[in-house]
Amino acid sequence: MMHTKNNGFSLLELAIVMTAIGLMMGGIIVAQTMIRSAKVNAVISDISRYTGAFTDFRDKYQALPGDMPTAENFWGSDTTCPATVYTATPHIVTCNGDGNGHIDGTTEPFRAWQQMSNAGFISGTYTGVSGTGGALHHVLARNAPVAVLDGGGFDLFWLGNKSGDANFYDAYYPVRLGIGGPTATSYFYAPLFTPTEALSIDRKVDDGAPGTGNIMPYKSPITPGCTSTDVSDTAAYVTASSGILCSLNVIIQDPVK
Repeated sequence: MMHTKNNGFSLLELAIVMTAIGLMMGGIIVAQTMIRSAKVNAVISDISRYTGAFTDFRDKYQALPGDMPTAENFWGSDTTCPATVYTATPHIVTCNGDGNGHIDGTTEPFRAWQQMSNAGFISGTYTGVSGTGGALHHVLARNAPVAVLDGGGFDLFWLGNKSGDANFYDAYYPVRLGIGGPTATSYFYAPLFTPTEALSIDRKVDDGAPGTGNIMPYKSPITPGCTSTDVSDTAAYVTASSGILCSLNVIIQDPVK
């Protein structure tokens, strides 16, 4: 009588294979977690770098980048200043700001990055003008810097005093460094961090409280689920959630109010 050979796996062999696959998957997840953690830490380094660049520019030129009323004397005049039309090509020639002590309007936020780059305080080159999506359209690597973390970016803008605002926690925002994901028409305010990551950045750089200090996320109309409430004194990051729910605002300097 001929015996048919069984070429299938035994239960022991299957168990070994499944264990090996589990270990491999676990290793991949750990590696991904470590990579993302390193990117979050890189954001903290970027906050320090851009804060330093802003301060160094102000100290050297006695003016704020973008708002500088004599910028064209240093780097030449762009076409049809101050309302230069859209271009996708980064360049050095720039436009003067109005010198009012704020990085505001629809041109100065973009000229700020261009002029800090022109002065050698940050890397990269920038167009100095808005994107095609509108007057405030920030475009990664075109008119504003890219964040290491998942395609996010940085923007600069003066907001002034915010009290009872629907989107911002109560504070004076003289020079606001925003960190978030790109949007189709405006700033980088799309969620970029989990609440735990936002808390980690806030603790390492500031006070760890979302509603106070110099690092604050947006309120719930823009980033729902990031914080427990929109009340400044009682807000907390919702660390029980693992979703990408937060973007951040950093107050980096306080010129004349």
